[in-house]
Amino acid sequence: MNDLKNIFSANLNKLMANHNESVTDLAKSIGTAYSTVSDWKNCKKMPRSGGLQKIADHYHINISDLLEEVVDKEDSSNLDWTDLGMAYGGHIPDDLKDMYRAIAEEYVKKHPEALQRDKDNK
Repeated sequence: MNDLKNIFSANLNKLMANHNESVTDLAKSIGTAYSTVSDWKNCKKMPRSGGLQKIADHYHINISDLLEEVVDKEDSSNLDWTDLGMAYGGHIPDDLKDMYRAIAEEYVKKHPEALQRDKDNK
């Protein structure tokens, strides 16, 4: 259980940091006491299944994402959709890529100034 508690605590700390959330923010959001979230964050306690579900729902992830060890990637240039918690197992289906491309092309047709702004900002 200690290993699982360490993994959970590390994942919770990463999630909170990535979302710029304090213990107070998370506690209020999920309706849990500050001291309880603090204990989870500091690897003193593990939440029960209901607490795990509240945290998972809050971050829009699966409970398993809270309990599985994640290998840190040192080079952020290797990030992919899975690092962002995106759906489709980290892979965008071709038909969805085509839809995104069509939306982007339509936007650029209607707002050509957006391309100029991008060039000016470089």
